[in-house]
Amino acid sequence: MKNQFFKTLLVLLSITMFVSCDDDSSGEVYVPKGDYDLGFIVSNEGNFGTPTASVSYISEDLLESANDVYSTVNNNAALGDVLQSITFEDDYAYLVLNNSNKIEVVDRYTFTQVTTITENISGPRYAEVEDGKLYISNSGTSSIGVYNISDFSYNTSIEIGSTVEQIIIEDGFMYVQNAAFGYGNTITVVNLTTNTIVKTITTGDGLNSMEEEDGVIYAMHTTGVTKISTSTNDIIGEITVGGTLTSPSQIDIEDGMIYFISGSKIYASSINSTEFSDTPLVDTNVEGPSWFIGYGFAVENDKIFYSDVNGFSENSELLIYDLQGVFLKSITTGVGSNNVYFND
Repeated sequence: MKNQFFKTLLVLLSITMFVSCDDDSSGEVYVPKGDYDLGFIVSNEGNFGTPTASVSYISEDLLESANDVYSTVNNNAALGDVLQSITFEDDYAYLVLNNSNKIEVVDRYTFTQVTTITENISGPRYAEVEDGKLYISNSGTSSIGVYNISDFSYNTSIEIGSTVEQIIIEDGFMYVQNAAFGYGNTITVVNLTTNTIVKTITTGDGLNSMEEEDGVIYAMHTTGVTKISTSTNDIIGEITVGGTLTSPSQIDIEDGMIYFISGSKIYASSINSTEFSDTPLVDTNVEGPSWFIGYGFAVENDKIFYSDVNGFSENSELLIYDLQGVFLKSITTGVGSNNVYFND
């Protein structure tokens, strides 16, 4: 009996040592920091003029989803009016509420509310975080608001003097898109050391979105893409549209490929292209008024997301594809889904 006990103990010790060695070789097992870690976060605008903005969550494997995340974890509190965009940095997510004139700061992993920023916020559109500062594009004042991340206090404003929309920060410069709703063709470059404008870059008409990749800003407009070096702030090339392709929009870059949409169709092209083909990767066949087609589009974590907002009359249907354009599934999200982010 005694011998049997020691034999059993020896086997258990051997198993423990094997598992320990296996853990050491494969690295530590990642433990999610909250219910909404390692998944997709969907921003839902809601109906303009009503506090119906919301956040949806989809698990990385697309098997689980939840709507009204913010309200659920914050005692049924309304998020606000028009969730324009979300920015993630460190442990926080910054929810930009355009028509509520505020930024809701939440824990990015639990979505528990941390604080609300309202000082000098007017028609906020987009946010970026860099070197301890939060930058907000304010359409109501044509300026960029600057806030301290340490205590979320107001610091200063950078006057742009024209339309302010999406912003990108790279190599000490901020690139401000001076275009919205199909109008505009310039990008203002701001030196963040001095908070002064150093250059204005002209692109094609109808500038609608920007993306940075490997030191290059790709600025999409109705006739293609203007490429801008972040080291010189000079235009270094153009990508034109070919054939019958018109009005490309919502540029996104993933794994060396440029993805974008035109109406209900999704396109993909090499980042080294000089001309976009008019052959789509896939046609979603979403129908409706033109201003509701392609309302939300994103490429995240090897998945393509395209939202059908159903005319803002009901919840959206988020269509999900792989990078080859193969349909994976559709998930019901909130009203007016406009973007998808991977939270990791």
